[in-house]
Amino acid sequence: MWAGANISATPVAAPMPSGHNARRVDCKKIHVSWHKAVKIVWLNFDSGDAARKAGQMFSKGAYQVLGQKITASRAVIAQTIPFRGHSGWTVSLSDVPAAAKECDILEAIRHGGNKPCRMKMGEPTYYTDGEQDAVAIRSLLTNIGPLEYWEVTLETNARRVKATARFLDESDAQRAVSELDNTALPFHRKARLTVQSVHSAKFKVGCNTYNAVQARILSQQRPWKEKNVSFRAYPSTDALQRFRVLKLEGEAAGEVARAKTDLESILDGVVAKNDDAVLWDTSLKANGKLYQEMKRLEREVAVVIIRDKVKSELRLLGTERHCNEAQARLVRLLHTQSLLDSTRTIELGPEKFFWACQGGFRKIVAGLGPGKASFDIISTPKRIIISGSWEDYDLAVAVMEGTKPITKPAAWLQPGATAQECSVCWTEADTPVKTKCGHFYCLECFESSCTAAMDDNVAIVCHGEQGKCNAVIGAEDLQEHLSSAVLEQGCAQRKTT
Repeated sequence: MWAGANISATPVAAPMPSGHNARRVDCKKIHVSWHKAVKIVWLNFDSGDAARKAGQMFSKGAYQVLGQKITASRAVIAQTIPFRGHSGWTVSLSDVPAAAKECDILEAIRHGGNKPCRMKMGEPTYYTDGEQDAVAIRSLLTNIGPLEYWEVTLETNARRVKATARFLDESDAQRAVSELDNTALPFHRKARLTVQSVHSAKFKVGCNTYNAVQARILSQQRPWKEKNVSFRAYPSTDALQRFRVLKLEGEAAGEVARAKTDLESILDGVVAKNDDAVLWDTSLKANGKLYQEMKRLEREVAVVIIRDKVKSELRLLGTERHCNEAQARLVRLLHTQSLLDSTRTIELGPEKFFWACQGGFRKIVAGLGPGKASFDIISTPKRIIISGSWEDYDLAVAVMEGTKPITKPAAWLQPGATAQECSVCWTEADTPVKTKCGHFYCLECFESSCTAAMDDNVAIVCHGEQGKCNAVIGAEDLQEHLSSAVLEQGCAQRKTT
């Protein structure tokens, strides 16, 4: 019925999580602060010695009012005001919290011999209601643009009220800084509002990756802190808690950018080499025996080995000592492998692909044993990958051609017979990922599938049910299962197409 029809295919952009900004410096957040209301308090002493001692104790911070350090003047002889002609010594206290009462001042002076004879309270710099003041400042921000959140820090011993706001739009945050910084407070025209940009960078990485590089990150935290850049690691929101979110934050854009570069270098790892030659073996494209040996090495040495099938390289993450040990062992492992097995592929036309989906691939696995055959249904053409000897390859071809019968229980040969079987490689899922449509993947296969679709600028679809599912992988699955590095790669690819 399609005869003569003019059929065309239109690429569909791969959906990405809304608002995603993996590994990019974010500037939507601001810090807001203003001076609390304060007042001056005059203390009068009969003794000059007591006045000097009290003033020194306040200046050193030994005496504090409501948990706050107070500025004290030198003791001077007082003849008239503020004590109406009484001859004595006066010490003036400035930056005293407006809420302080006489009893709070006396309570701060713990030594009885240093207590004043009389005291006079000055008027507050402004009369305040903390909640109403915060509402007034927040309204200044919402007049510029909508906020994602607003939080006032409750620090009773701080001289300034501090708040944090995050705008939905980065341009609104920049406008708030340019228009509101150093402007008069709406409730006290003589005081100024401080508004500062906060620059932050987030990284979503696997827990195993973070554990491997944690020591290197901790060694960087001190130099970052010296540049007023904070670092924090906290669990992500994925249900299985497989990821950690790493966050760098500071008010100086350049320092945050430099810290971000440092962290990226740590998370990228080092390429495993033998002298100048990159360590790789073609059998690593499948989850065969060499891959399993590499995973065992990874656990024994306490490193993470990233297998990059596209670049044909291995990257090592961990301490320098552990990475050096892993690299030396990989050299020996790959040398041994090169003397034994190699990887060969069987490309599948439509008929052979149908045969493989209907139990043929299971027959090959049954004939070769576990770990030697994997299914690649993402590539074009589809293919079966054999990791083993020429004899293994010849046996797989013979099974496919029907010249080598395989007897296994029919149920075992059915697709999906293995619990949590990967929809891409058809082996038991390594670090399993389950999509919203109910199909399982190896985490690495899921990333490769998504990356391939992003590179081709087509929709990311599920390969479950032997490639028949075709449900679009939504933003929720992408956000939950992909690291920030993979998401960033997808964003970059979309911008260039």
